[in-house]
Amino acid sequence: MTVLGDLSKFVTMADKQIDSVEEDEQSLRVGVIANAKHNPIISGYSAERPSGVKTGDVELRAVSSLDRLSNGSSGWLWDYQTKIWHVKVNFTDSPEMTTKFFQVTSEQRRD
Repeated sequence: MTVLGDLSKFVTMADKQIDSVEEDEQSLRVGVIANAKHNPIISGYSAERPSGVKTGDVELRAVSSLDRLSNGSSGWLWDYQTKIWHVKVNFTDSPEMTTKFFQVTSEQRRD
């Protein structure tokens, strides 16, 4: 899996919206800097559909379209054609810029 950043930007990793990225064999943990006023959708690539996305102990809800994700406060989407995942973390309780983390988990099998 790979983090691409905020695809609405010309330079997707610009504006220091990504605080950190940590990877292990089955997941990516991404730190996002945002607030209630500016809450980006962070995107990445995964050859397989992620098995889930969570922030802390809370599983984010999978949505059916990028429009629904844009209009909601949080959730995630994986586009099977482009193999791009999109995640939005809930920052509605954060008037100041702060960092929140999400984890994208994969069920990649090893032979």
